[in-house]
Amino acid sequence: MTQELGKFVYCLCIDMKGSTKTGLNLPQSSLNRFNKKFAEEILQPHLGEQDEEKLGLANLLIKFTGDGWLLMTDKEEKIPGLCCLAIIMANTFQSEMSTGTNISTDKIPPLRLAICTGRDVIVNLPNKQRDWAGDSARSAVRASGYCYDNEILIDETVRKYIQRDFYWAVVDFMDPKRPASEKKEESFPLYTLMEINTETAADSDVPQCFIYTLQQIGKQNQALKTTELTTARIAKEVGSLNTFEEEKRRPYLKSWNLVMASLLDYSKVRELLAQMQKNNLTPDVYTYSILINKATDYEEAKGWLDEMKEK
Repeated sequence: MTQELGKFVYCLCIDMKGSTKTGLNLPQSSLNRFNKKFAEEILQPHLGEQDEEKLGLANLLIKFTGDGWLLMTDKEEKIPGLCCLAIIMANTFQSEMSTGTNISTDKIPPLRLAICTGRDVIVNLPNKQRDWAGDSARSAVRASGYCYDNEILIDETVRKYIQRDFYWAVVDFMDPKRPASEKKEESFPLYTLMEINTETAADSDVPQCFIYTLQQIGKQNQALKTTELTTARIAKEVGSLNTFEEEKRRPYLKSWNLVMASLLDYSKVRELLAQMQKNNLTPDVYTYSILINKATDYEEAKGWLDEMKEK
């Protein structure tokens, strides 16, 4: 019998601190609004099927724990997206939940977030669904117990992967103010995930993740700077090509499209379209789909659809 070795799985634990107390103090109707808001309007916009231009987090395994959520994947290229999602949640969860549920911000529990790695195996459940079983979720849950309010902790594997694209700091477990996890059967080094390093974000493999995240947390100027640096890099690389073959230019067009799609400001999207054409990149169906989806009204969207058909 072949031994099942499992795979490395990366798990983001989003835990609501004191959620039980919060739930018990809310009327049932308010609690229902709270749970629906979190699942449908807080997480879903970042995790949709067409989210490659956002955080690249399609097809995660997502589990509700009663106090929060576990988001799991065996794709290491999704680690930056998990980090970006954690940053968005840490910065916006309480205010957005308050706005969406009419519950005062001071009654919305803060989050404790952790991203950890473990070797897991796929298990087949009685209902024919599949799940990851192993160390990743356990480690992430344990790590979240050491979090300050709205802090994000990561393990060594995650730190090594994102160390150039994010700022981070070593966790000092000797700090008397540091929360102590209730479950301490093992110890492992942890790091606080802090801000996106905008100096390196434009040169990363997924700049659109960083641009999207910076906009979501209100850092519009940094998002614009990263956009400008990213498109300047792509334009330089395209300009160095010795051919006008579309096949050679397609990877650069895809990268440019992803940056366009990550932008929330429609006027900026149109500016990038003009720059794209100036740099001898020909808009494709995906480019026009972005323009149609981001258009501010029906007539504008219809105009892009008609142009796409004509092209």
